[in-house]
Amino acid sequence: MESQVTNWGDSLMGSLTSAMSLFFAALPRLFDFIVIVIVGWIISALLVKAIAVLLREARFNHLAEREIIRNSDRRARTKREKTDKELAANRATDVLPKKGS
Repeated sequence: MESQVTNWGDSLMGSLTSAMSLFFAALPRLFDFIVIVIVGWIISALLVKAIAVLLREARFNHLAEREIIRNSDRRARTKREKTDKELAANRATDVLPKKGS
């Protein structure tokens, strides 16, 4: 059963009152969300600074550069060894024609 609107002013005021009630009911949640985001931002900034200090104290950049150089040397040596083995295998399987044949 539909209710008929007899007074447009009362209907408009009722709708506005309902809308404002929903809006003001959401404000505390919005405020809580903003507070949580700000607190999380501050905590993450402090963690980033603390981790940066720890890595700086441990000389992480120096250790990482040394490890990169060590790994690149190891890779180069491995490639060189593979190449040497391949050359040796090719030499062993190569049959050179004898002079005068």
